[in-house]
Amino acid sequence: MKTKVTLLLYLSLTFTGYTYGKKVTEPGLTDYVRCAMLHRMMAASFSSRFGSGLESLQIVETEKMQAFVKHSRELAEKDFPDEAKDIFNDEWQFYLKDMFDQINRNYKNVSRLKYRYRERCAKLAENLPD
Repeated sequence: MKTKVTLLLYLSLTFTGYTYGKKVTEPGLTDYVRCAMLHRMMAASFSSRFGSGLESLQIVETEKMQAFVKHSRELAEKDFPDEAKDIFNDEWQFYLKDMFDQINRNYKNVSRLKYRYRERCAKLAENLPD
């Protein structure tokens, strides 16, 4: 129960963009998980087109996803040391469902996600640690 309350509080603060009356400008766990999911969806889109020669693009997107996942888990450990795994998994499941809904469960529609999130994720990727 404590985990869900903490997660709801965290999500509400993240989505509103405010923490204790101050505007949040630094990206957080939610932003990095969202971008990890974007790259996961793009990789799955490339892999769903068998024999199309897009395997190298799938590998690139998978590597981007892994970098975002790694950083997301590090942020979760830093912010929520006792519940990091659960919080990360809850965020992951939320964005998995959300993005599947946005593309109507069809990887051919992944361009909708790229249109929405590509610029934000490109900016976050610049700040990912090596």
